[in-house]
Amino acid sequence: MAMPLIADTPACNILLRCLGAKIGKGCRISVFDLHDPDLLNVGAGVTIGKKCKLATSSVLHGQVHFSEIVIGEGSAVGPTAVLSQGSVVPPGKCVLPLSTMPGWHGTVGSVAYDDVQPPSSSAEFHQRQDLLRVVFGLPAVILLHTLPFVATTFALEWTWQGLTYVYDPIFAWSVFSVMLPWLYAHPLWISLVVLVVLQKWLLVGDFRKMTRKESHWSEFKHWLHGRAVESHDFEEVGDMWTNTELLSQIYRMLGTKVGRRVQIDALHLIENDCVTVGDYCVFGTDVLFAPDILAPWVPVEYAKPSKASEDKPRFADIILHRAANMRDPQPSERGRKALQKQTVRDPRYNNNNKQYNNNNN
Repeated sequence: MAMPLIADTPACNILLRCLGAKIGKGCRISVFDLHDPDLLNVGAGVTIGKKCKLATSSVLHGQVHFSEIVIGEGSAVGPTAVLSQGSVVPPGKCVLPLSTMPGWHGTVGSVAYDDVQPPSSSAEFHQRQDLLRVVFGLPAVILLHTLPFVATTFALEWTWQGLTYVYDPIFAWSVFSVMLPWLYAHPLWISLVVLVVLQKWLLVGDFRKMTRKESHWSEFKHWLHGRAVESHDFEEVGDMWTNTELLSQIYRMLGTKVGRRVQIDALHLIENDCVTVGDYCVFGTDVLFAPDILAPWVPVEYAKPSKASEDKPRFADIILHRAANMRDPQPSERGRKALQKQTVRDPRYNNNNKQYNNNNN
């Protein structure tokens, strides 16, 4: 429960160290899946993307096998990537999204890695940003997820007082017990949605206006919005209103351009303003958008650093045209466009994409 609230902060690194993991200095670790922290060895300056799966154990022939996962210094693991036990990521390399590395099972799956994109900011910038997130960011995140309980408390108290005023205590308690799940859950979730939308409007702003130039304020706003939309409570809101116009309206209020009659699920998305969804689009249950151009797993040729590029947008647009279909699971990276009625497949199966190398042959 705490991981989405403290992700990409030194507090997350400290928590993993307390659980037995070896975490180097200056790591940026997002929300990921790990069951055996003692078998994780992460070097300094490593970036782990969201929704990664690090499987340090497996069951084979009735026996449980454990093996350490080593992520070298200065390397990166892209969003939705999977590392099995025994995997070793060399220093300065990145595992591409929805890919894997050779591990205890050998070269199984889509083995795809590339050189890490050089960091766009200095080590001093990252240290100051970490301090900003811990000192000011974490209290703001905790406050945002605490305030919805105020509305829930008032809803419970006022309902109980009204029932006891009209009915006898026994009948009032019976009615209150039946209404309790709705009185607790719905005010909590609705209040959280209202607060997240207000935070996006009043504080975070439009992600399309953020440039590649070093800015503590832009980095902080991006991280703060990520802690809100990646929290378990906000994901429960999306699961509750899956494939409804209400969920589409929530994403519209957050800045996403959503067309009519879209079969939308809870999306793994932070940069809402950069995504355009056409009419009649269909989503799978586990779709992730990653439009950040400066992410370490983005090819250097795509975001070649220069003085002129500092004023360019940091986040690329992702466009899904009318009746496009996003399969499950599917990460959609920066600059991707889905044409009308096109089914967006896993990029690993594109034979013309030289970045992806399947060693199963």
